[in-house]
Amino acid sequence: SAFASPSSDPWESWVQKVVARPETSLDVWKVHLERLSDLAIRSQARSVAGTLSRAMEDRDLQPADALAAATQEVSTLLRTVSPDLQPVSLQLEGVLADLADSTAPRIPVPFPGLARVLRGGLRAGQLVVAGGPPGCGKTTKALQLADHAASAGFPAVFISMEMTRTQLVQSSLSRLSGLETDVLGRALSKASGGDGQATEDQVAKAEQALASYLQTTAPNLYLVEAGPQHTPGRIQALVGQVRHQLGLSDSHPVLVVVDYLQLLTLGAEGEGNIREDLRVGALASAMKGLARATGSAVLALSDVTKAAMEENTKGGRIGSGVFRDSARILHAADTALVIQSGTVSAQKGKPARNLLEVALEEPGLSPSWREELEQADRPLDHPGDTIARWTVLKNRGGRAGGEVWSLYRRHLSTFQPLLEQDRETSEAFTNGW
Repeated sequence: SAFASPSSDPWESWVQKVVARPETSLDVWKVHLERLSDLAIRSQARSVAGTLSRAMEDRDLQPADALAAATQEVSTLLRTVSPDLQPVSLQLEGVLADLADSTAPRIPVPFPGLARVLRGGLRAGQLVVAGGPPGCGKTTKALQLADHAASAGFPAVFISMEMTRTQLVQSSLSRLSGLETDVLGRALSKASGGDGQATEDQVAKAEQALASYLQTTAPNLYLVEAGPQHTPGRIQALVGQVRHQLGLSDSHPVLVVVDYLQLLTLGAEGEGNIREDLRVGALASAMKGLARATGSAVLALSDVTKAAMEENTKGGRIGSGVFRDSARILHAADTALVIQSGTVSAQKGKPARNLLEVALEEPGLSPSWREELEQADRPLDHPGDTIARWTVLKNRGGRAGGEVWSLYRRHLSTFQPLLEQDRETSEAFTNGW
């Protein structure tokens, strides 16, 4: 509509005015330009196809001449849409600077074991995919990571396809206060002058958690109740908006969480009758492209296959075919994790066991690792507690096949380090960034 509006100002001046508006940013503008460029190329390609079709109906024109002319025009279009190609000699300075920069900022994570897997934290330009069965704690874990990043000063954009903003904030406050959600609600009600039935201690914990959340987490946290309009392109524009609002540079690390991958859409032009595995594969590739294009760290949650869910109930280790609808998810990811939690179905004559007890029965454990797991194997304090295992399926540039053990306190919406070595360093990892 702005292009259609007559103006006496030069177009350069008009662009500067648009970019300066508080609701826009350079990244948003780039997304629009990419879209316009795409439409222009498609229009030109249709024009070439129409010209070729008409030329083939002209009996006086040799088919070879018509095809040659069309080929030349298509080659010109291909050069237009192809990225700039440069020899490594012109790019090496920037590459070497990246390699030498060992202090490149990582977005911190509150789990020492996961920090070791990720070589310090979540890195800009990389895609981490975390899959797991329903109820294993994927959203809880992702929200805890987003809250921690925001508290450390890194913007975090949480794209929620299922949970509401209220539910997400409730989970965060439950974790911070150590109160179950129903108790938290009563305490907040009483603190605001309502008739909530809560003790003074519970009210104090709720008020302290709320004050901490408002001061350290909320200013850098963006909770987006997403819908069909939130395509990868729209999410890319949101990253630009966040940086613009906070006055950050285009290279400042941002954490983007997608909950979850299979519910995203490619947009009306990308959906159609496309097979589901191809659609989800395209979304995974788009998330990887978003990480690279925006310099964001992207954490995408994924549903898992029926076979993986069945294996989870047995306590077995879920293999590389875990992600539902597309094997391309694993190919696109820089790091791929599987989250398992809960008890293992009881065998005849035996009680139900947790994942740690099952792992101790596996052959081939090293003596030191067995000792570490045995120290962590203890009675759980609450019926809402369960053991969680995060298995590393893929880790580009790092060690795959490792695992991170946690205590999943479902009733408090939190994961806590389980192994002694992780508990000892947890405070340093949490507060030392």
